[in-house]
Amino acid sequence: MAKTPTVVIADDHPIFLLGLKSVLEKMTDEFDLIGVAENGSQAWDLIKNKKPDIALLDIEMPDMSGLDICEKVRSENLFTKVIALTVHKDEDIFNQALEAGVHGYILKENSINDLSEGVKTVLSGNFFFSASVSSFLLNRSARNSSADSEIKGRRLTKTEKYVMRMIADGHTSNEIAKKMRISVKTINNHRANICKKLNLKGTNSLLVYAMKNKENFV
Repeated sequence: MAKTPTVVIADDHPIFLLGLKSVLEKMTDEFDLIGVAENGSQAWDLIKNKKPDIALLDIEMPDMSGLDICEKVRSENLFTKVIALTVHKDEDIFNQALEAGVHGYILKENSINDLSEGVKTVLSGNFFFSASVSSFLLNRSARNSSADSEIKGRRLTKTEKYVMRMIADGHTSNEIAKKMRISVKTINNHRANICKKLNLKGTNSLLVYAMKNKENFV
């Protein structure tokens, strides 16, 4: 028989904590609630001693915040996965939570609806975020993609960056060759080297990349 996943919860707001406990106790066929804490220190003691599969932690608590606990869980290589509970629909706090190592971010206003799905999703090895903060994840992904493009752009030589600027402006290899007073073959060699450095494949991939990242080739 498979072991029932274990859960601990922590929140310094008694009414919310009582409600959360009540919801989880109705899910005994899905989870085993093995501990309840009213502050960060109690939560950390529960996690260390009982080693739950999931810790549902309020981000802001006395003694230790939920994110402080999450960082300790990660630094001590505990297998407990932390799901942050918060009232904050704030992108900076969301990013801080991800950097601390949370596996889920549930807004308290959505907690009753998101709780069961969130815990199951995290237990399955995935991440879970309340729908109303999903745009923060897209923004984060876009920033990381932009930063990655900038790093890749730094790998190019000064000449290769100039070629990329010309490509982004819509110039053909013949036009670039005339402007640089070199052969078309040399331009095509530059294009091939750029594609190799940036791992670009496909007929129009170089043009698309150049146009999307033109600011990195100044």
